[in-house]
Amino acid sequence: MNRTELLDSLYSTRRELLRLIVATGQQTIDGAKMKALVEHRDQITWTINAIIDGELLASMAGLDAAVGQIEQSALALQKLAATEQSIDNAIKIAKSVVDIAASVVKSAATVVGA
Repeated sequence: MNRTELLDSLYSTRRELLRLIVATGQQTIDGAKMKALVEHRDQITWTINAIIDGELLASMAGLDAAVGQIEQSALALQKLAATEQSIDNAIKIAKSVVDIAASVVKSAATVVGA
């Protein structure tokens, strides 16, 4: 796995979050849930920018696993319909992706700074 594959999986996740945000924008979804989706989308965007701006080593421990988890999350988001129940699941999935991606960025900063 490399940086391109990580970015591809993050872009896919962000695209699916955006799809859900747009699709649910026409419905009466709890404002806090919508805000959570948007915040997670923004955090993923920040992570994408951090990866693009930083150094990420292809040999970094756990990178393959992180990419695999993010890809699975993007697929799970893709299967969700724009319903209130699905939004709850999307928030959980997006938070998981944000946590995984943040750990990759943190690990990359530690490896580069070492």
